[in-house]
Amino acid sequence: MTYSGQGKKQILVITEKPTEEEDFGGVFFQGEENNLIERHLADFNIDFEEDCWKTTAVNCFTEDKITEDQINACRPNLIKIIETLNPILILVFGSTAAVSLLNWISNDSLDRNMEKLASWLIPAQKPNAWIGITHDPEYIIRTRHFSSVSEILFHNHLAKFVCKTTRPWTKLPDYSKQIELIYDTNKAAHAIRLLSKETEMAAFDYEGNCLKPERPKAEIVSCSICFDGKKTIAFPFKNTAIEATKEFLVSPIAKIAANLKFEDRWTKKILAIRVANWYWDTMLAAHRINNAKGVCGLKFQAFVLLGQPAYNLHIEPLLEDEDENGYNRIREISLSDLLYYNALDSLLEFKLAKRQIKIIHTPRRPIGLINDYTDN
Repeated sequence: MTYSGQGKKQILVITEKPTEEEDFGGVFFQGEENNLIERHLADFNIDFEEDCWKTTAVNCFTEDKITEDQINACRPNLIKIIETLNPILILVFGSTAAVSLLNWISNDSLDRNMEKLASWLIPAQKPNAWIGITHDPEYIIRTRHFSSVSEILFHNHLAKFVCKTTRPWTKLPDYSKQIELIYDTNKAAHAIRLLSKETEMAAFDYEGNCLKPERPKAEIVSCSICFDGKKTIAFPFKNTAIEATKEFLVSPIAKIAANLKFEDRWTKKILAIRVANWYWDTMLAAHRINNAKGVCGLKFQAFVLLGQPAYNLHIEPLLEDEDENGYNRIREISLSDLLYYNALDSLLEFKLAKRQIKIIHTPRRPIGLINDYTDN
């Protein structure tokens, strides 16, 4: 089985698996689940057969719970379908479909937690398409006998998703062109002072050898600063670069961080100063937008709001506290890799803050009986 539908509006619908009847007959989307999707899409002037393509993440029917092996085995077929059809919008129904697709486009492994995944509208960079995630129709049918909430949310999610009729990116971002790695601390100090003169808002990020600055051997190894989202520098944290960074930190420039208490605590302990004019914490803002468990970290937020694939997999294990004294293995990371990772953190923190500000300060009207505040 591959896909069906005419796809006139370049919408691809992915559910978890075919029913036994669909598998036997070789035709997707028959019966009550099809009727549910068809009815809700019709509310937005979308004909399920004419305007959409239809497929499933797992190609064969099974009565048992779908396994990771089955998802992995069928993923190449799903990728081939997406690359062939090149949809503008992909509607993903259910955890199996979400994990199958997202593990490919994020370059990471995500858990099958629909509380965490449902409602996001992701501006995916690979492929250049919107990814809208909501619950599987089978779940809606099963739960609506007890409550109408799940179907109302399902409808709200679709309302948010289907308004996307053009691709999220006219040109895919190349963040490497916005980043400069400076190995000479005198040059780094000069750049900090020069860029600070015309900067109103900046994000900064430390990389250290442990989580707690109170440890006796705690040190900041590198630092990065994104100036107004236009220029991001990363540098070894030593010598004259430290003094220039301190000048930046006490300046009136509005400061952004992800989980700012980390940078604030390290600044106070290691540099013996306080950060002036904190403006935005992307982690607190993430809680405000969607308070589901596990969605507030920088990497997840950068993925769901900016479409940024994972960029930390080769470094993250070395940044985890492993020995009995609580220190990590940051010194085993090449300086160029560390600085680039550090720079991406600051750059994405800035871009994420701008996106969150827009979401939080944009008025939203209730759809139906429930207002879904996870608008992207």
